[in-house]
Order: sequence, then structure tokens, then C-alpha cells
Amino acid sequence: MHEAFGERMGLCGNIDHIHVLPLGTPDEVRSACESALREGLRAPLFMLGPGCEITIDTPPENIRAFVESAALYGRYAD
Repeated sequence: MHEAFGERMGLCGNIDHIHVLPLGTPDEVRSACESALREGLRAPLFMLGPGCEITIDTPPENIRAFVESAALYGRYAD
């Protein structure tokens, strides 16, 4: 998609909100986030995000892993 729109469109990276976020382990969430960020950060505008909503049955430790991964693997991470 980036090839078609260049810097005119941002991309939002799609962490599986059906299987990975509610059912995966925190390590699986981190792995999915790292993969999405490494791929997505090739685009000039990228935001890590779930595929849709984060459902109420998502364990808090998985949400924490998601947020921590953005800080750890994101563009502006130290």
C-alpha cells in the first residue's frame, strides 16, 4: 500500500484481536508486535494497532505487552 500512496497515507499495523491479543501469551503478543513494527516502520507513517477493537476478555498482561512492545520496538525507542 505504501508504494501506491507514499507519504500521503499512514498505515496501522494489525495485531490479531481475535486470537493473539485475547488468547495468546504475553510473549506471543510481543512477537506479533515486534514483527508488525519491523515491517511497518519501513513506511514513513506507521501506528501499531489491533486489527479492530481490543475485547473485554483480553488479559491485562497482554495489553501491557502490546503497549510495552510499541515503546521497545517503535521508531523512537532508545
